[in-house]
Amino acid sequence: MRNFVLNVYPKALPGESVRGYLEKLNAVNGFKGPQDIANKIGSTYYPLLYPTAKAWKKFLVELAPYAHQAADQLWEALSSHWTFDHWQKAPLRALHTFHKGCRVCPECVAENGYFRANWDHSLVTVCPVHKVSLIERCQDCDAPFKWNRKWLGRCTECRSPLVQTNACLSSGDPLLVATHAICEGNISYTNMLLLACMRLARPFDNLLAEPSLELWDGPTIQNLLRQAIALIHSERYRAGYLASLEANRHHQYRHLSADAVFEPWLAFKAHAADMGHRLDNVWPELNFSLDALDKQPTTTTNIAMAAHQVSSVSRSRIVSSAELAHQVSAARLSAWLSLNMEAIDDMLRHGVLKPCTSTKSFRDSLYDASAIIERLKRVESIVVQESGALLDAEGIQRVLPLFAANFADVVECIFEQRLSVYKTSEHQSLRQSFVDRAELFGALTTNLYTREQPLDVNGLCAILGCHTTHIKRLEKEGLLSLNHWHHPKNFGKSDVDLTSCHEFLKRWISLNRLCELLDVDLHVLVKCLPPSFLHVSTFRGVRLYLVENTFSNTSEIRIALAELNVDTSLIERSNLLPESCSIEELENRLIDTATDLSGSAGVAQDWYNNHVIMRLGTTAYGALHHYGQPVIPIVINDLFSELSRTDKR
Repeated sequence: MRNFVLNVYPKALPGESVRGYLEKLNAVNGFKGPQDIANKIGSTYYPLLYPTAKAWKKFLVELAPYAHQAADQLWEALSSHWTFDHWQKAPLRALHTFHKGCRVCPECVAENGYFRANWDHSLVTVCPVHKVSLIERCQDCDAPFKWNRKWLGRCTECRSPLVQTNACLSSGDPLLVATHAICEGNISYTNMLLLACMRLARPFDNLLAEPSLELWDGPTIQNLLRQAIALIHSERYRAGYLASLEANRHHQYRHLSADAVFEPWLAFKAHAADMGHRLDNVWPELNFSLDALDKQPTTTTNIAMAAHQVSSVSRSRIVSSAELAHQVSAARLSAWLSLNMEAIDDMLRHGVLKPCTSTKSFRDSLYDASAIIERLKRVESIVVQESGALLDAEGIQRVLPLFAANFADVVECIFEQRLSVYKTSEHQSLRQSFVDRAELFGALTTNLYTREQPLDVNGLCAILGCHTTHIKRLEKEGLLSLNHWHHPKNFGKSDVDLTSCHEFLKRWISLNRLCELLDVDLHVLVKCLPPSFLHVSTFRGVRLYLVENTFSNTSEIRIALAELNVDTSLIERSNLLPESCSIEELENRLIDTATDLSGSAGVAQDWYNNHVIMRLGTTAYGALHHYGQPVIPIVINDLFSELSRTDKR
């Protein structure tokens, strides 16, 4: 123990703040501040760290012998307050509910000689005893109060006595009534208020907002808290809020369904029901005010905390109100697009979505709603009477393995306008919409033939409709190259060489896959084809039928499918039977496509010379080297996706 003694060692009183106890101990002993005491006992004072942290208990254990108190009794006296329990169970993290600023009721300090623990909670901005708002600044010099103070009842800057300058609230004021409930330790109701604050801090988009209440000044918190009280206790307010949501939907989010826009409100009501609270009409006179919500701060830096006050607090960057209002969480975005969280994760990994923030988990990331809305605006949406010939989400999910794709790839094709969306109603969400089968197959075939992501053996088996043993045999025949060193004990996870895979898919047609996509019986189709050009591999009763992609072979397949009454237009539009060509034909097709898209032969030639040749490294010969034996629609889609007829004209 250090050679240090305290002359006066008061006991911790019921309802006293942890920080307040240190401030009182310092004031009665005449030191410069609690940090001065901490320095003398070889410890550190943590006024900005919420009291449930282990560092606080460690500090009080070290202080207890100097204060002539048992460490466990001192900690028990200060940690028995209701706030300790609430900070561990609140829907909003303790980081935000433990207020970092110093705010006091001068009359309470004068009467009792200590700071109340209630004042440490972010939602407590009113003294329920004297019915006045807590003060945060000196009435004489306007300096913000700070911790590590020399006196309890005086300003540390100008030494003026603390004086209450705020007017008294009426006994029936909703803010005062709610504060009474909070200070009485009604944790369930406090959580309900916090949930409403989280909803109204971002009123039009993100339910999961975490307002930095710990850095807001009293009037700003009071404004948000009054709105939260009204949301819970006024039917008139809720009606006004819902009307505002509807108006905002028509103004900004008209490309989203009504269910997506109102989802946060429905989720809020569900949370309230889970917490055992019902929305009532205790204060029917409270009315919704959009102007009041607009008064929330647009920066997380508290104006009441001067730069010199707390050097250890890092300030967040200033965020404009427009930017803040249009950030949404992954959960909110999932509800918007009617996609599960796994699909959102896939879209993020594929670069379809780009978050505004960098976090360890995609679930914690925020996304720019404005950018996503702009992309949705460009999506071609066609209203149809019937959807029988179209694919819904379940049908899409069923064919995705045949293209080594997932739902994120479909959304990417939609956003890039390579795939049209069909709806039977204008209000249907993206997940409830339909796509044309041929358009989907064509877009996903393009992705498959130009794929750059790794593909394992299991993925290739799903594409071809075969067993892993069939892949082993294809490797032995020299038709495929595999990389075994990544997963030497698990053949299914071995990587397929992408170049080898592309060449294989362009050279060979899997009848198993073709029949699955066209909904044709495989054995019936095989009987219609000459056995001579079938490459058959059998394992445990499963047969893989491959046909080499030549003009004569694909012609035979087309004839056989026509005999089986299969819609041949689907085959042509979706490019399920790839088309081979000569170098001269390829070059002519590339020039013709550029001319058609641009509407100008000169623009077409410039595009071909400045983009296509640079992309391939040479002329049409480069296409053969780059794509293998090329598939005309694939090459055209890949090379000319940026050449828009509208843009060029």
